[in-house]
Amino acid sequence: MTESSTAPETITTSSGEIQLLMTASEAFPALERAVLSAQDRIVASFRIFDPATKLHSPEARAIGDDWFDLLVHTFKRGVSFDLMLSDFDPIISYDTHMLTWQSLRQIWSAAELAGPDAKVAVRPGMHPARIGLLPRLGLWPSVRKELREICGWLNTLEPSHRRSALRHLPGLCTCLGDCDDGSTKMRFGGPPFLFPASHHQKLAVIDGEQLYIGGLDLNDRRYDTLTHERAADETWHDVQLLVRGPAAAAAETYLTQVRDAVDGKGNVQIQVLEPVPRS
Repeated sequence: MTESSTAPETITTSSGEIQLLMTASEAFPALERAVLSAQDRIVASFRIFDPATKLHSPEARAIGDDWFDLLVHTFKRGVSFDLMLSDFDPIISYDTHMLTWQSLRQIWSAAELAGPDAKVAVRPGMHPARIGLLPRLGLWPSVRKELREICGWLNTLEPSHRRSALRHLPGLCTCLGDCDDGSTKMRFGGPPFLFPASHHQKLAVIDGEQLYIGGLDLNDRRYDTLTHERAADETWHDVQLLVRGPAAAAAETYLTQVRDAVDGKGNVQIQVLEPVPRS
């Protein structure tokens, strides 16, 4: 089963139409169709955005098998694509830090395949919050233990796979180094910076007119249907909205402000979105 057999509920408000997407079986196809409908631009921010995610709508499946194919198709059409992808602490959350950089590199590869005219801007978004010096000193023994475990894992890999993994772990470049035999070791130094928070938003704005927003990241792990066919510990249920109306333009302004704040462009004032009243 790839899509719900029940049409998603649509709520009409003074700010436009809101479509309630109860599961990923409704949400993922809706996002695919929205991207296919884009004429000018897509502005988005996700915590996880995996280009290897399978496509589900018939329209997108006619193009390819996964989001990598859909991105190449979209870039070739001349649609600009601006994505901030959450980054994570490279020590405590090294696996998700690595996933972020794997996804970024796949999107850059899609842009290269699309050709020199592709208008693609993707960036990692590390939350600016940092743990202070005194807590870092107290946590240093635990952090050293984490780094030793990361080194141990890296050294179980074949050399070529280890080099590939390190390319996707740029946040560890100051903490790890190479031994003479090619294995990975800890560098000597003081407590590294620790990043305790991550941006936790999942939204995309298409042409300033459609807003896809909610709790679902984009990967196969998040896919679920109304029948919840997976085992309980493998089921992920969250809700998305597809909004058509002024809220989309407001969300695009918000995303631009967040991007500027993450890029360090001065004292950026983030516009808070007002709740939409039900008519």
